[in-house]
Amino acid sequence: MILLYFISLLSFFSHDSVSGDNGIQFLDKTYAEVLEMAKEQEKPIMLIFRIDSCPNCERMENDTYPNERVGRYFNENFLSLKINSMSVEGVRANRKYNVRTHPGIIFLDFEGNETHRAIGYRSPNALILEARKALGETVFQTR
Repeated sequence: MILLYFISLLSFFSHDSVSGDNGIQFLDKTYAEVLEMAKEQEKPIMLIFRIDSCPNCERMENDTYPNERVGRYFNENFLSLKINSMSVEGVRANRKYNVRTHPGIIFLDFEGNETHRAIGYRSPNALILEARKALGETVFQTR
């Protein structure tokens, strides 16, 4: 009985803000469809370029995108789309945005113009900082 109580207590406290249901809600649409949505809603876009063999892409898939705070921020402020750089659409998009390192994170305004980019792994806090830069917010960083 004590063991069951301990396990229940442990699972309660180990459930933190990295739940897949609360993270970034990536759209299951094409780039063209997301661009059309962005224009209709006047909402900026975040494009994530990834490939399956990329360890940093996997780290972000597991640690950054599912984070509840990241999800709340991005779901409120952006339309988010993941692009597999090895797909037909991904190859075209890679050429258009000149993405050569993964993960590649490209921020667009609602008309499809690039406003900011970040290349490589970003922790939850660092990804939010990049998004704030893309939105033109003043960001103070401490060292």
